[in-house]
Amino acid sequence: EEGATFDILDKRDSEILALRQSWDYLVTKKQTLEVGWQLREFETEYEYVGTREFDNPLARIRHDYEEELTDLAAFFEDRQGAAYLADQFNLSDELTLELGLRYDNHSLTSESFVSPRFNLAHAIGERSVLRAAWGRFNQSQRTYELGVEDGEREFHPVERSEHRILGVETFVDRGVAAPGLVLRVEVYQREVGNPRPRYENLFEPLNTFPEVEPDRVLTVPRRSVAEGVEVFLRSGFGRKVGWWINYTYATTEDDVDGMWVPRLFDQKHALNLDLDYRISDAWRLNVAWRHHTGWPTTPVSVGQVQDDEGEVEFVPVLGPMNSDRLPAYHRLDLRASRRWEARRGLVDFFVDIQNLYDRQNIGGFDIEIDDEDGTLVRLGEAWAGILPSAGISFEF
Repeated sequence: EEGATFDILDKRDSEILALRQSWDYLVTKKQTLEVGWQLREFETEYEYVGTREFDNPLARIRHDYEEELTDLAAFFEDRQGAAYLADQFNLSDELTLELGLRYDNHSLTSESFVSPRFNLAHAIGERSVLRAAWGRFNQSQRTYELGVEDGEREFHPVERSEHRILGVETFVDRGVAAPGLVLRVEVYQREVGNPRPRYENLFEPLNTFPEVEPDRVLTVPRRSVAEGVEVFLRSGFGRKVGWWINYTYATTEDDVDGMWVPRLFDQKHALNLDLDYRISDAWRLNVAWRHHTGWPTTPVSVGQVQDDEGEVEFVPVLGPMNSDRLPAYHRLDLRASRRWEARRGLVDFFVDIQNLYDRQNIGGFDIEIDDEDGTLVRLGEAWAGILPSAGISFEF
């Protein structure tokens, strides 16, 4: 497809064993101590062979354009150990503080880390609370996450991140006959000092076989930052109708060669609306609307060069990475459910319709260069349209 032929054999087998234990100790009425540890073992065996051949000039942007074969037969194992301590105590009737410390060891990359954390909650009056949190976290690359399809043979160091959160939550009592109004506002920031290199498809980010698409590139960020503000509002009308609204303004960017570049799934504005109607004790109807800013994409044009024989050849010319945007994404979902009380449990039946108004949301583009007249052919790839489904579950 898209001017490429390929043959892939991809077999992966993973085994994961985990053991965990934790203790809670009530030191005093105002102090609780939590201690715990965890051991995990990962084993993964790979057998991968991929051959590919490109006829699309767009493939020149690939990080491995000249390579036609990728193969690996290997076995990897990783043993991870962790221990943590958290001490929560009430400094006063209004103020609660939790201090934590975690130790992690990763045998695969021979790394060890100590990560401090703290959480603070301060009551403001009887119906509001202010929360603050800070901590260091690490995320290792699992043995089954090696990008063998892109030629990776070694695992990257553990990613180290720092999280900061500040939020306030308040409750407004609306009387006995109406649900209370809950408002929560949070500001957050997550900074990664050593993000892993990653392989991405610039124009069509979600694919069945992403490694053989012509727009596959390697991105090596020096630093990553995700930050934003989130507003959440929940209430209802009477005892049968409940609703909530969630709005987020956020950015997720990488420092690439000294320039801040949005990530492929960055969405500055996101709005979610949810309405739940309890028709009766058994019947329930839910309506949900989702909207977010279109994901970033990279502009591309066509340039001309001369080959070794002096013939004109058309080549792709990329604009600034992820400097353009896809159209906004939105859809309406509808769900109806019925519950029965069985002799030995509960039976739930539901009918769900996603994208009720059949919105053709663009998730990316198929791009080709016409090597006869040097024009760019760009066809939008849409997400699934209206999608009905039904299911039944039994709880006992």
